[in-house]
Amino acid sequence: MQQTIAVIVLGTVQAGIVYMLYYILINRTGATFASLTNYLVPLFGVILGTVFLDEHLKWSDIAALLLILISLGVNEIKGWGKEVGLKGGC
Repeated sequence: MQQTIAVIVLGTVQAGIVYMLYYILINRTGATFASLTNYLVPLFGVILGTVFLDEHLKWSDIAALLLILISLGVNEIKGWGKEVGLKGGC
């Protein structure tokens, strides 16, 4: 019974902290940028799996990770154009 309570407490406290930090991120950077952080989950999953679990990267994994990074960069450039007030900054 004590283990079940410990798991419930750890799960709810950690989830609460994560959601609190996510809402702080939304307030500071906006909802669009905060939603883009979800694309970083596979990136870190692959990197951590490669480093700590000795998983092997295929060329398709590297291509997918590069695509994620490029898309995040393009979005930041478009967002920068809006903030600065440049024309055509979609």
